[in-house]
Amino acid sequence: MLEVNGLTAIRDERVLFQDLSFSVQSGDLIQIEGRNGTGKTTLLRIIAGLGDKESGSITWKQESIFSDRDAYHQDLLFLGHQTGVKRDLNAFENLSFYLQMTNQSFAEERSGRLLPRLAWLAVKMSQLLSSLPGNSAAWP
Repeated sequence: MLEVNGLTAIRDERVLFQDLSFSVQSGDLIQIEGRNGTGKTTLLRIIAGLGDKESGSITWKQESIFSDRDAYHQDLLFLGHQTGVKRDLNAFENLSFYLQMTNQSFAEERSGRLLPRLAWLAVKMSQLLSSLPGNSAAWP
C-alpha cells in the first residue's frame, strides 16, 4: 500500500498543495485532476521520489520511500507527459540510449528487424484505429 501523509509542496513561494493525505491499495485506480499549474505533476514526481516536498511522508509497503529508493523504484513505473525521445538522435540511437540506461543490450541485427516495424507503426499512428486491420497477422 502507498500512503501519503501531510504532504505539502511549495514552488516559487506558492503553495501547490498542503497537508495532503491519502492511501492507495493494490488494485485501486485513482485520478488526479486540476487546472494547469496546480501541482498534479509535482505531486506525481514527489510520490515517484523525483521531486522535493516541503513536509509530509510517503510510505510504500510500510517503509519510507526515501529509506531504500532502489527497492522502491523496482516496484515503480513513472510515465511523465513528455516522451523522453531525444530529437537530436535517430531511432537506433534512441533505442541504444534507453537500453544502456536500463542495463540491457540490443544487437544491431535485432534492431535491423525492429526498426522497419517501428517505421510502419509511425505511419499508422496518424490513422484512426477503426481503419487498421484487426488481425495482427496483417501487421509486419
